[in-house]
Amino acid sequence: MININIYHREIVIPSSLIPLGLSERTKLNEDFIQAINSKIERYKQIPSLHINEVTLQRMIEKYSEQAVYRPIDDMRYYFCYAKRTLIEPGYHPLFYPAVVERKFSPNISAVSAIGEGVAGLILQQNYGCRKLVRPYRDGVDIIMTDEQMTYIVEAKGSASGEEKILVNKLDNEYLIKIVTETLSSHAIDIREVKGFLIGVYLEDELNYNCYITKINIDSYSPSKFTNIKKTDENEKKFTVFKQTKTLINQICNTDYLHKLSKEKIYSELEIQLTELVILYVRDFLRNNQENSSTYQIINTAINMVKNILIAKLREIKNEDKISIFDVYFKKINKSFTTKYKQNNYTFIKGLEGFINIQSKENLEDTHKKICIYKLQAKLNDFYMDNQAFVADYEEAEEPLKIITIGFNSSIEGLLIYPHYSNDLQDHIIALNKLPNNFYTTETKYFPIEVYHGDYRDYIFIIDDDGSIYVNTQNLTTDNFYKVGELLIQLAMALYNYPKN
Repeated sequence: MININIYHREIVIPSSLIPLGLSERTKLNEDFIQAINSKIERYKQIPSLHINEVTLQRMIEKYSEQAVYRPIDDMRYYFCYAKRTLIEPGYHPLFYPAVVERKFSPNISAVSAIGEGVAGLILQQNYGCRKLVRPYRDGVDIIMTDEQMTYIVEAKGSASGEEKILVNKLDNEYLIKIVTETLSSHAIDIREVKGFLIGVYLEDELNYNCYITKINIDSYSPSKFTNIKKTDENEKKFTVFKQTKTLINQICNTDYLHKLSKEKIYSELEIQLTELVILYVRDFLRNNQENSSTYQIINTAINMVKNILIAKLREIKNEDKISIFDVYFKKINKSFTTKYKQNNYTFIKGLEGFINIQSKENLEDTHKKICIYKLQAKLNDFYMDNQAFVADYEEAEEPLKIITIGFNSSIEGLLIYPHYSNDLQDHIIALNKLPNNFYTTETKYFPIEVYHGDYRDYIFIIDDDGSIYVNTQNLTTDNFYKVGELLIQLAMALYNYPKN
């Protein structure tokens, strides 16, 4: 388990500072910094988080943009090696002075990835937020929402040097940057915008210190640290839905739509629509193994986004607004299909390449290949045996599907989603329906850790989109199949198969 000590503070920034924050004049910048310094308060320690490494790894994969493999293991190796715990006697004499005098530096990408993962984890668990977009090479690290306001999040990680160096930066250059971002976002967004600066210092492989600064604009009402919505406290029910719905609800907000005009491009809208296209590109490539051109993939994804936008706008009686989005889709199409600096072209080509490699690769372990086939057959049979449930959904034509994480030759996890008849649908997950020998610790929001067995043999991670994930690294074939069966058993119970 990883222990995360949390230190929290809130500062209030008047919106009148917007002109100063956006100015390049030296004198105005000095006034801006002085005004922010006058608002800084001390951190107050709040309850710590104790999280399984598998859960944190899942959050890192969700929120980090760093290209680093197993960052938690990477940092464990760094801390162990820096303490010389991996050095054994018996080497040649010149080895020892070389090791003792060598300076050790942590993997910066691994540290940054952990910082971003911890930031996303805390915003989910302690504030009940959902991921809105993860800007690609642009802006802050994460944009999230609790369905009432927008949160922009900047995450910083450190594992080298003294902790006070990171804290000092959180009081100075890092704070200046996130305050400026928050003020500028506040000026262009009709929704309330708040900022989060989250610094994570890794004391060692199992202990992190997390410093949270929440930036409020103008109106200050001290908030409780936990801002969680649950369906039913007594029955432990949680509402889950896809990230697609979060984005669509944000875009198709009536007040926001009235603000839009064809004469102006809104950057926040372009970012959200781009994220929607990316989500559908991933869905398309995941479900279609045949070769398709980049042009076909992007146009398919854009058409899917248009269709869901039309459906939502029709629902709220604003169909006439659909033409506003045309110019954005043209820009997005160009960003994915044209080579120019810092756009989405490299992303889509890289994703296509990964899928092509995956589709051509055979499972090296034949036994695990058979395991996947058997597990999917179990799901299919269970689905067909419960027609009463299927009849409740007009579009419920496909059974649930087990998704493998990692390359075919190295399956690192199994994942399963509830069936959504459309991308705007909700599901209710009731933790009081856990099967025998499954249990969970007290939790307020996602991610939820569910354990199996008296000795916590396996851990299953439930996220806010209803997905259930289990790590399968280093499992034997027998244990791999067993954990797949447990995943199916848990999914059937939580997804309410058969429907009562």
